[in-house]
Amino acid sequence: MRLTLTLLTMFSVSTLFATSASACPMKMERAMVAQNHFKKAQRAEKRGRHARALRYYKRAMYTERSKSKRFRAALALGRLAEQLGRTHDAATGYRRATVLRPRSAKAHRGLGIALLDKKTKKALTHLAKAAELGTKKPGDVLAAIAQAFGKQGKVAKARETLAKALKAGASAKRIKAARAVIPATSVAIATRN
Repeated sequence: MRLTLTLLTMFSVSTLFATSASACPMKMERAMVAQNHFKKAQRAEKRGRHARALRYYKRAMYTERSKSKRFRAALALGRLAEQLGRTHDAATGYRRATVLRPRSAKAHRGLGIALLDKKTKKALTHLAKAAELGTKKPGDVLAAIAQAFGKQGKVAKARETLAKALKAGASAKRIKAARAVIPATSVAIATRN
């Protein structure tokens, strides 16, 4: 009887170790696959295969185990999609990044710019959040806010914000986009200040 009990105990302990040992490589394999997706996306982007890079960034964004790595993949997806003019994919990436790291000014700025075309109220919310958190590109944020005000028909606010954006050193691309929305008379006044 004692022999049987010892054998049963040994059997259950060995199965326990076998189960935990076999689960660990699966977790490692999943993490390596996700990391491979991120590396494959970076390689594809360097080679100019942008559609493939977007696909791999999306996979890495959802399969990576580490929250910070999912955040990096989401930001990379948003950045690349924004460069390619794919606003829906950019908004998806930046939205996921804001969920993963709500205090990221870069993610809020990207999401606000991506949403400018369709959802100006939400865009203003995210751009204001980015300005509040302190971004590295305050001029671009202010120019995007001016663009949103212009789309809403708030010309005075748009003019005032565009003047601030010019003083803060906004990029030419952001200034041009804001000027395209604001009526010509207000743009002339904003550039004189």
